[in-house]
Amino acid sequence: MASSFVDKARISIHAGKGGDGAVAFHREKYVAAGGPDGGDGGRGGNVIFVVDDNMSTLMDFRYKRKYVAGNGANGQGKRCYGKDGENLYIKVPRGTIIRDTETGAIMHDMSTGEDWLAAKGGRGGWGNMHFATPTRQVPRFAKPGLPGESHDITLELKLLADIGLVGFPNVGKSTLLSVVSKAHPKIANYHFTTLYPNLGVVYVDEGVSFVMADIPGIIEGAAEGAGLGHDFLRHIDRCRLLIHLVDVSGSEGRDPVEDFEAINAELKQYSPELAERPQIVAANKCDLLSGDRENIQRLKAHVEAQGYSFFELSAVTHEGTRELVKECARRLRELPPIASYEADYVPPEPVVDTSGELNIQQFDDMWIVEGPWLQRLIANVNFGDYESRNWFDKMLRQSGLFDKLEEMGIKDGDIVSIDCGTVKNGFNGDSAYTFCVGEVAYDVRRLLKTTKESLYLGIEQAVEGKRVGDISNAVQTYCEKKGYSVVRELCGHGVGKRLHEDPEVPNYGRRGCGPLLKSGMVIAIEPMINLGSRNIVIERDGWTTRTRDRKPSAHFEHTVAVREGKADILSSFKYVEEVLGEKSI
Repeated sequence: MASSFVDKARISIHAGKGGDGAVAFHREKYVAAGGPDGGDGGRGGNVIFVVDDNMSTLMDFRYKRKYVAGNGANGQGKRCYGKDGENLYIKVPRGTIIRDTETGAIMHDMSTGEDWLAAKGGRGGWGNMHFATPTRQVPRFAKPGLPGESHDITLELKLLADIGLVGFPNVGKSTLLSVVSKAHPKIANYHFTTLYPNLGVVYVDEGVSFVMADIPGIIEGAAEGAGLGHDFLRHIDRCRLLIHLVDVSGSEGRDPVEDFEAINAELKQYSPELAERPQIVAANKCDLLSGDRENIQRLKAHVEAQGYSFFELSAVTHEGTRELVKECARRLRELPPIASYEADYVPPEPVVDTSGELNIQQFDDMWIVEGPWLQRLIANVNFGDYESRNWFDKMLRQSGLFDKLEEMGIKDGDIVSIDCGTVKNGFNGDSAYTFCVGEVAYDVRRLLKTTKESLYLGIEQAVEGKRVGDISNAVQTYCEKKGYSVVRELCGHGVGKRLHEDPEVPNYGRRGCGPLLKSGMVIAIEPMINLGSRNIVIERDGWTTRTRDRKPSAHFEHTVAVREGKADILSSFKYVEEVLGEKSI
């Protein structure tokens, strides 16, 4: 029967992998060359813990140790999205503490009844439909899905009880529980009859009740592993009030005062905070006394001198039990609710093997860096968090990437444009920023400043009732007056379920022309401004774009929502400029 109670288990959980994006092209009768229509992969399934009040132990985890959510399906042609992976719901008893196995830190306390997302599924990869641009109309690549999170965790059940019964074995704890509640623990006249905790609901009056727990096996040395107390002391942690049961009959030749102090010493050794928990001392087995009340008097004087309430009772004859439960109910009204544990788990820095080879290509003053581990590294970075960005920088430095770039000729004075796309809740976002490497020439820095200023002038025109041409003209007029040229082949675009949607938002044009702007439209405005001529060249890879005269080009981008009166800027340069400080554009 003891084997049926399991209050600690170790398992591993794995969220599902995201499905891969598809590379496909539209095929239809009378359509000679359809565009890319590869759909996105589905999201991997999450691992979610839920409370099941019908469970009382962790027995279900004794034989199954690995839990895996479903993988997302791959994308398909005709812009068909892959199916999301099935979420995995793991049921646990109320009061289960979830810890990180390696560190022992608390990840979550399953005592409130709320579901908890323990491992997030991997994001599905983008299909090639996202990578079509006016100059790259046949993208033959897509993004793979990302792996889901995984954890090795330890489940630890801490019973949710208002009152805990403590005391040496065979002092009558199980008998008392059976008398004041409808619990039916095993009762016998020998030590360690109770081999696992028992819970009982005590009804005092109408609308007044509480939960009492019988904690077995506490003896001297329990905190160090003696008896059963080492395994079950944890179940006292949440109790708001303790009933310390002491045998005063002398039937086993024990001294009640010594027993009282011994148990309190074990509680203090296990947890000093637990030793300070409110207690009621109950002298049990008074019916076995033959008129000699010395033990009761000594115990009463001893505990009352320490400020504890004292009750005389006989669990067998029910003498004093009613008075005891009434006092417990009164005390509970004054005490705070059952404690819950705050999470103190800090996710470790992701482990990314940076020893793999990187493919670094140089096109004049442009460097393209590619590599599988670099993709995995970026997938683990939260660019909205300062610490995460610092870790990203540290990993790049440790990998030797910066040293390799310096060997290849990167130097102060170069500029680097980073264009980022994000997906959240099925919708896309797009943003770009051009960075200075070290000290750059005055004319180059002025180019970047003008480009960024033109972006915000374009945003001022992104209001209901105006047209796309108003945005285009604002960018073009401002930059050309400063002596710069505007790239014609590349442009901004609508943003939504796909990264690139209608309408196109050129950086040149006439006022009052183009599609009408309506409130709720989301567009990406991205001026691309050259120091020299406006002409560009697309390299043979179909991806790399440079100026024909090889002079610098700047690129800034925001995703904005069209509104009445003033546009909402949905992306942000805040985090970038916090890091750059005075060096920001």
